[in-house]
Amino acid sequence: MSSKQGNSENTQDPDEFLFEDGYPITQTSPFQNFIDYCKPAELAQKRKKFNKRPVYLKNTLFHPDHCKKLRKRELSDKLSAFDDFKKAGNKFYHTKDYEKALECYEYAYGLFKYLEFKIEDELKLKTITDDSLTYFFPKEINEIKLFKSPIVTILVNLAAAMVPLRHFNEAIAAITEALEYDSDNVSLYAKRSQIRYHDLSANEKELKLAIEDAKMYAQMSGVKWSLIGKLEAKFNEYKSEELTLVKEITTSLVRHGIGDSEELSNEVEFEQKVVNKMVEKYEEILRFYQEGNKYLQRSRVRKEMGEVQPIFFKMKRILDLTVENETLKHELIESGFDPQDKKVICSVESIKKFKISMTFSGGKLNDQLLNWCIDKCSEEEKLKRNAEVDVKPKKRWSWKYLIIGAAITAVVGWGITIYFKL
Repeated sequence: MSSKQGNSENTQDPDEFLFEDGYPITQTSPFQNFIDYCKPAELAQKRKKFNKRPVYLKNTLFHPDHCKKLRKRELSDKLSAFDDFKKAGNKFYHTKDYEKALECYEYAYGLFKYLEFKIEDELKLKTITDDSLTYFFPKEINEIKLFKSPIVTILVNLAAAMVPLRHFNEAIAAITEALEYDSDNVSLYAKRSQIRYHDLSANEKELKLAIEDAKMYAQMSGVKWSLIGKLEAKFNEYKSEELTLVKEITTSLVRHGIGDSEELSNEVEFEQKVVNKMVEKYEEILRFYQEGNKYLQRSRVRKEMGEVQPIFFKMKRILDLTVENETLKHELIESGFDPQDKKVICSVESIKKFKISMTFSGGKLNDQLLNWCIDKCSEEEKLKRNAEVDVKPKKRWSWKYLIIGAAITAVVGWGITIYFKL
């Protein structure tokens, strides 16, 4: 605790990101329960823009009243308040209280860019839609010029606080927004590249983007950057693992042949649902301990979560591999299979499901949480099956069947009449 107090007066902006390899943890808003509550299925189509907004922008909707009042003040007053919030955030950052730092940085950001309800009515909050909100941001040239440097700084600070928390996607969103204001800032390309490099879940597309950013930084700065080689090695390793997986699938097809089924199921494998549920539960527990400032408990939960995430992303990678993948398509053709043949596609999916099950069974998981998630997923499966039975449409008779039915009725009626006459 003393070390924190010793650094408490450090109000300088973070100079370097504190990178550490890890799997991402979804950033959730302190108001997440409220946001989840007000997004029933029927509103999903009316909240497309809102749902795509970064968390730090969504949160501006719920900032305290004193922050909202500052938004209406003169520019000089807003800049002064902005600086105060930023310095407070920097103090928390240097004591490694990254959640508090994020909160302060968000307040600074929200003075200039924020969401607001068109009608200030508490009842309206229960039906957040794109049409019920207004998005405020600097529009006048003079204001943008004055605003450019502070907003780029605060977006970088937001990203700096997110990285140690492994909110990689949100950190990338913040850096990308900063580049919209300052596309000549070479350090932003470097930071975005580094975030993707340290994200253990980065896929082929994300690794390609990271390499592009690294090369852009090297080109603009004139620096020969070693990260380019590391990223290319990581990309090659990713493709090598993909090829190994593809060869395992095609070898199994050659050895066992293709099945007869042409019916492709859209159902996610049960084991995948269980692991998804475990990750969700860990994130929920982390939020709970975050709100209570329980640092030791959060550390334990993160460690356990670290056992589940490699399984989760390995399963996801198997699940995402389809016959549209160029590597798989090429290997199928080389092995004498038609990638468009429904039987081949169904056989590939069957092999994938088996591999997902094997990945699941080889994992080291918390038994108590695992059993809870299995029970929960089983309940959801049962409810889904019951719902499908309840909404199953009744058989509809076409005009052809009606004519045939009428003819049969007439013949039977004629037969009965003849029988009684006899």
